[in-house]
Amino acid sequence: MAPKRKRTSPATSYQVFLSFRGPDTRQGFTDVLYHALVDAGIRVFRDNEEIRKGEYIGEEILRAIEDSRIFVPIFSRTYAFSKWCLIELAKMVESKEKSSGSKRILPIFYDASVNDVKLKTELYTEALSIHREKFSPNTVQQWEKTLREAGKIKGWELKDKGHAEFAKEFVRKVSVELKVKKKYVTGSLVERIDEQDALMSLLDLKSSHDVRLVWIHGMGGIGKTTLAQAVFNRLCDHFGGSSFLLDMRETANRKGIEYLQRQLLQDLGVKSADVTDENDGIWMISEKLQNRKVLVIFDDVDDLEQIGKLAGEAGWFGEGSRIIITSRNKNVPVFEGGRVEILEAEPMKFEESLLLFSRHAFGNENPPEDFRDLSEEVVRITGGLPLALEVVGSQLRTSYEHRDRVHWDHMIGALQKIPARKVQDRLKISYDALDWEAKQIFLDIACFFINEEKTKAIYMWQSCGFEPYLAVKELVDASLIKLADENKFSMHDQLRDLGRKIVRDERLKDPGKPCSRIWMHEDALKVLREEEGKENVEMLSLSYNELSKDFILTKQELKSFKNLRFLSLCGSNFLGDLEHALPKLIWLSWRSCPDVFQGTNLYLKNLIVLDLSRSLISETWKGWSQIGMCKELKVLDLTSCHRLTKTPDLSVCTKLERLILNDCVNLVEIDHSVGTLKCLKYLNASGCHYLRDVPEVICSLDGVEEIVMVAKGNFRDILKLPDSIGTLSRLKHLSVSLARSTPPNSLGYLKSLVKLDLSWSKMAELPESIGGLVKLEYLSLHFCRGIKELPDSMRDLKSLAELDISMSGITRLPSIKYLQELKVINMRGSVIEWIPISIRKLKKLEKLDIQDCDHLRYIPTAMDPSLLTVSCSAPEMGFGEQRTRIDWETHLESQREMGRAPCCDKANVKKGPWSPEEDAKLKDYIEKHGTGGNWFALPRTAGLKRCWKSCQLRYKEMGRAPCCDQANVKKGPWSAEEDAKLNDYIEKHGTGVNWITLPRTAGLKRCWKSCRLRWLNYLRPNIKHGEFSDVEDRVICTLFATIGSRWSIIAAQLPGRTTNGIKNYWNMKLKKKLMGNFYINPPGTSNLSCGLPSTPEQRHHFIAPFSPTIPTLSVPSSSTSNFYELSPFNSSSSSSAATNLQPQETLVGPINMYGHEAASCSFSDGSSVDKDHHHHQFNHHQQVPNNNLQGFSPSHHGNEILGLGDQDIINYGSNSTR
Repeated sequence: MAPKRKRTSPATSYQVFLSFRGPDTRQGFTDVLYHALVDAGIRVFRDNEEIRKGEYIGEEILRAIEDSRIFVPIFSRTYAFSKWCLIELAKMVESKEKSSGSKRILPIFYDASVNDVKLKTELYTEALSIHREKFSPNTVQQWEKTLREAGKIKGWELKDKGHAEFAKEFVRKVSVELKVKKKYVTGSLVERIDEQDALMSLLDLKSSHDVRLVWIHGMGGIGKTTLAQAVFNRLCDHFGGSSFLLDMRETANRKGIEYLQRQLLQDLGVKSADVTDENDGIWMISEKLQNRKVLVIFDDVDDLEQIGKLAGEAGWFGEGSRIIITSRNKNVPVFEGGRVEILEAEPMKFEESLLLFSRHAFGNENPPEDFRDLSEEVVRITGGLPLALEVVGSQLRTSYEHRDRVHWDHMIGALQKIPARKVQDRLKISYDALDWEAKQIFLDIACFFINEEKTKAIYMWQSCGFEPYLAVKELVDASLIKLADENKFSMHDQLRDLGRKIVRDERLKDPGKPCSRIWMHEDALKVLREEEGKENVEMLSLSYNELSKDFILTKQELKSFKNLRFLSLCGSNFLGDLEHALPKLIWLSWRSCPDVFQGTNLYLKNLIVLDLSRSLISETWKGWSQIGMCKELKVLDLTSCHRLTKTPDLSVCTKLERLILNDCVNLVEIDHSVGTLKCLKYLNASGCHYLRDVPEVICSLDGVEEIVMVAKGNFRDILKLPDSIGTLSRLKHLSVSLARSTPPNSLGYLKSLVKLDLSWSKMAELPESIGGLVKLEYLSLHFCRGIKELPDSMRDLKSLAELDISMSGITRLPSIKYLQELKVINMRGSVIEWIPISIRKLKKLEKLDIQDCDHLRYIPTAMDPSLLTVSCSAPEMGFGEQRTRIDWETHLESQREMGRAPCCDKANVKKGPWSPEEDAKLKDYIEKHGTGGNWFALPRTAGLKRCWKSCQLRYKEMGRAPCCDQANVKKGPWSAEEDAKLNDYIEKHGTGVNWITLPRTAGLKRCWKSCRLRWLNYLRPNIKHGEFSDVEDRVICTLFATIGSRWSIIAAQLPGRTTNGIKNYWNMKLKKKLMGNFYINPPGTSNLSCGLPSTPEQRHHFIAPFSPTIPTLSVPSSSTSNFYELSPFNSSSSSSAATNLQPQETLVGPINMYGHEAASCSFSDGSSVDKDHHHHQFNHHQQVPNNNLQGFSPSHHGNEILGLGDQDIINYGSNSTR
């Protein structure tokens, strides 16, 4: 084992650290780059010079450098003249060196060159000369070395690019570097929060200095993998690297431990993970990962020796690392130097089991009354195993639809005969119910096609005479297989093992013959060497790299495979005359094919699918004349054939339907013979960096249905679409990354187009003709930063169901009321400023994603109640930088209450007094889920036949939550011990907790509301304490003049400030400061009190002289309108207005500060006086007393703080003034 070493702990509170010289770039380039990164959802630390104190680098900066994964020094002309910049750079270089490759430095050369940084010019050498006069020789020498090291790193030069254009490209690069792929978890499963919390408790992320392993054990099908996937998705963003090695038992058997070691290293960012043998892998893991804080999941482990070769010691990983292992085995491995925790996966509770079963058997969350007794009996028999509940429920669904209780009785009888622990035997009941074709397809998937895309298999099955679409649907409906992301087959390991056991049992009928399907390489090698029984083999895989890469196949070994329809090879080769070999082969998967073809006469007349991906072949490969030119060929996959510069002559393949050239990075040309492929339906040339245009010849093929040419990585965009693109009358899906040129108008002629994906394109606009895409259902403009607005013709896209403008440059949407089919709008990370009021007209809208929309200022009221899913920004689990935001989710939830939920159908709900049982159900549900959930869905999920409104009213009648019982809760000041308990709980469980149950689970004898307010107003780590700045004063005054005392909205504009804090500051200080400038106590009076102005106009009169850029309010003519239109003041005379009160010339007219209609002051004796009465007491030319509001420049503070333009609309509730 490797020796233990001291480790560092790179966490990920920040992902990117920006280092720059403030006077050079802070207000320009750095600001643009910072907001571009933030808009892309990246956590960025931007150094604030105010936190630099003394002679040493601040602790906050040190921590930010250690936490970040990518360092971005912005080299400007005076960068090296700043000691702080040089200290930061030295720390960044040091942190990168310690990280063993998990951290990167991406230098930007702003207006300094690479040679300046390498100290080959006078610019930075002069800076170091100045530093030598103040600092020790060792310090300056270290800085000199750091600069030279940084100069060796390939960076980005700004040159003549605009700031925004450069920032877009840079963000794209950073996004690729930081990308973490989360694991797919099927939506039909019941989320078991208790299990997740138990696992989170054992992981104990608060303990950052140890390395911890959690061993989850339990029987197959109990939900171990699902639990690990759910927690992985919650945590993977918060580690320096993450890896999920799925189904290790199967992978190790088929590909070996070296493959798993290599995969682990690659997942965790080790680029040169060339593992030659398992000992080499052990050494690389222990050496390369020892300074990295990582999250690793090893799924389905059955051999403890495997863990010893992948995670043998805690010292192999950085401090704070967490390792989760799922296994059916109770035995725990030795984990030297680390802490081991054990979690036994428990069966589902009865209520959870019934819910899961009901989803699959009835498509609902509760069984109907006439089937409740049978449902509960099935749930009891299956013993809380999620897989069994899912499969059995799916099988019984058809019987329920026909109201066939007899079949249910038969199923229950069959299940009762099989012991609960024999899961596979119970699952086989569902397999036995399939027809013959579905069984064959199930066995093919179980043996060969798990995690494989379904399209190629469909072609093979069709060639066999099957009806694969019907069979696959039958298997999906029976929950025997799933179609995961990217349309790939997935299957539970218990079902996989069942399928393979059925295949192995074939030998019991005829012991002398091999199985019909051979997927293990040892068995395949054995069968190849034998003479007997080969005609029985239908599918064979020889794809294990280490044993098969040099294997030679001859006619002698292949001649007896009369019925082989699928052959999978990896790196092997054919040799000699192969005439009449493999006569029924339909699919040849020959990955890593060598560049020299040694066979002759290999004519595969029935070949339908040819997969040569990741091969060493070129267009001159000799194999093209034989196996590559089959007349029946329909699918040709050349993915990642890096030596290919031109596609081969394909004119013989007249039936070819799918041509895949994905990631052929050196491909320059598509051969003109492609123009003869009249059957071609699909072309994928994504990642072909040198293929500059969509080939004109493609546009002559009427049958093309899908074109995918998406650029990847450090790509060059496709320059343009040909004008003839509009002739593709059957084109349904077009995905391209375009350069600056606007797509041709002929794009609008694609009448069959259903999906248009222009993500990452650089174009500045869409053609007006896009309105002609009458069948378009999906439009993506993701990361199209050049597009600022959408054409008005968008209203003609009557079939559009999903619109993706995430991270785009679009600032506003056109009127979308005509898009009545729209279901999903994704605006995540965009610069959208307001959502049009016409969104209310979209009756089918289901999801609105406005996460990280920092510029968003307005959402219309009275949103349609069908809008049940709203994704808003919220810090997950309390990690990272938390920012104060307007609570749009709460805003929209309040709008949903304006509509009637489906559960209020009078025919289906119960009325009258509530029973104790109903009260108990409602109380239990609220205690578990809180009051912030979806009230529309509550009756169904809680098992109540009541209207949602009735449930809401009943809950209010039930009084306080249990934690608020006056006799049991503590009041008064909070102790330090209580604060610590609350802090610990939030840090562990995040801010999305159920506040009602928090006091009990956190061990606090406080009301839940008291806990929530204590956290929000006092304990949150991002709360700003101390004096308010001048800028904050101006923002408060500006917004108060516009919207009055809407303190929560004002707080959203002041990150770190709480609603209560701003309200108290206004009432106790700022309001008095403003009043003190104008209130002159009449003679003989001592106490003068004045009510605040009540109308917007009066508020403007009150504050305008101190904030001359306050927007004027113009109320729309319609009396029913519920919004204000903001238009900024003309700032031509703002400077004088800010400093001198000129009653006859100021922005607000004569010095009638509160307006004539309602302006009055009340004295302590109850009398009042008109303000105009005291006008003579002002010196019209007197300088205004210092009010901390002078210099409020309209160009810098007014609209920028509000984020509004002249046409922007913002909703503040009702037409009444505040």
